[in-house]
Amino acid sequence: MRQAIPGTRALPIAQKGFREGYKAALRPEVERVTLLLHQNAGLDGKIDRRRESAVVERAGEIIQRVYVAGRRAYAEDGATPLSPYASLINRWVTYITVKAVQNQRNWMKRSVPEDVYRWLIGARRPQNVREMISVTGRMLPGFVPDAFAQYDPLHLWVDPNGYRLSDRIWRTGVDTRARLDAMLAEQIRNGNSAINISKKSEQFMLPGRAALRTTKPYGTDASYRGMVLGRTEITRAHGWSTILSARLNPYVDGLDWVLSASHPKMDVCDQLATVGMGGERLKDPYDVYSFPSYPSHPQEMCNIQSVVTADAQQVTDELRQYMEQGDEPPLTPAADDSLLWLLLGAALYEWWRRNQETVAAA
Repeated sequence: MRQAIPGTRALPIAQKGFREGYKAALRPEVERVTLLLHQNAGLDGKIDRRRESAVVERAGEIIQRVYVAGRRAYAEDGATPLSPYASLINRWVTYITVKAVQNQRNWMKRSVPEDVYRWLIGARRPQNVREMISVTGRMLPGFVPDAFAQYDPLHLWVDPNGYRLSDRIWRTGVDTRARLDAMLAEQIRNGNSAINISKKSEQFMLPGRAALRTTKPYGTDASYRGMVLGRTEITRAHGWSTILSARLNPYVDGLDWVLSASHPKMDVCDQLATVGMGGERLKDPYDVYSFPSYPSHPQEMCNIQSVVTADAQQVTDELRQYMEQGDEPPLTPAADDSLLWLLLGAALYEWWRRNQETVAAA
């Protein structure tokens, strides 16, 4: 099997970290809902139906602030988080992006001749993708400029429904609140005690708890949509940062779709995978410019890893020729800070620089 650049551990770490952080962010708010329910219970332990509307309204406000402040998840710069959920997204998206770039950089540092690597480190930070292409496109064999045209940093990317990340978080908060509202209203109308409603609320809201047994339209798990959104955003960031870093690494010409070891059942990933759950080769790597759409479904757990070219010496010879001619070096993962600025976007990059210790403490 051709040499692969290690990096498949970062995605499961990020997904687990997000799940635990999401649960931790919801727990104190669920406890506040519990306190609210008990404060509004009568001597019989039940909540008077005349107080239903006020209790449900206040409980919804408590839960929704996990996701947004008012109607916004981010400040005007689009990257400074205003809610615990937005902070979680920032933390784990920047973590996975930094890891993708640094894995490539570390391989290059170990494997590329020192003189060539020092030259590549000196690549200046481009102002945008177009400027990066003007330098890089002349030097990297097979480089396809159009492959970068569809990329936008996380906070600027618009999904097929026309929503940016802040909009998607707001809609997730509204959906979560609506589900909790419906569940609480039904429980109060049915005359259940505040103690029982509190237990159901905790079961309903906290990820990892056994889902409620119900056929009601509000579902069995209010936090599910928030889990799907977070995990999908993290996986998308992993995909783009790994693919674009690979395309900018002149020593990489292939990408593997690595089937997740926690793959629960057969789906489209089984047809797309080039490496199996046990690390066995299923088929040849994809060319870096023909990799399938990733993630292929919500809550994707499969990984992407870069595959090193068999013609590494030829790549070195070509790069050294440019270097000896005095040309400006192309942007590659060797200049990791500049590449991260490009991938994250200026605002999220600055947030990451201010919060590096928190992001790195995975």
